[in-house]
Amino acid sequence: MMPSTTSGMNAVPAHLVGRASALSNVIRQVAGSLGITVLTTIMQNYQVANYTRVSEQINWFNSGSLQVVKTLQGLFAQYGLAAGESQGRAIGTLFGIAQKQATLQAIDDTFFVTFLIALATVFLALLIGGKKPAKPAGEGHVIME
Repeated sequence: MMPSTTSGMNAVPAHLVGRASALSNVIRQVAGSLGITVLTTIMQNYQVANYTRVSEQINWFNSGSLQVVKTLQGLFAQYGLAAGESQGRAIGTLFGIAQKQATLQAIDDTFFVTFLIALATVFLALLIGGKKPAKPAGEGHVIME
C-alpha cells in the first residue's frame, strides 16, 4: 500500500500536497470501512448457508443425530432434569453446536475470499509501471552539424 501511496503523492504538484494527503487519508478510511462491511456481509451470508446445510443433517432419521441427542439427554437426566426437558435441552445443544460449526466455516470461507482479494491486489500492483527516470541534460545522442 505504501509504495502506491508514495508514487501517487510524488505525482502531485507541491502546492497541492496538503489537500492530496487529506484526500488520501479519507479514501483510505472509507475504503477500510467499506471493506469491513463487505466482508461482514459475506461472512453472514456464508454463515446462513452453512447453518442450513449443517442443520439439514440433524433430523430424526439420521442415526448419528439420534445418538448424540440420546447421549446428551442421558447427561442432562443425570443432572436431574425431567425427560422432556432433557430432550429439549439436548436438541437445543445439538443445534447450538451446529450454529458454532456454521460460524467457524463462514469465518474460514471469509478468510479465503480475503486471500483471493489480496492475491488479485498483488497481481494488479505488479502491473503498475514506475516512472522512467528522466535523462540528465547532456546525455544521449548528440547530433553534430
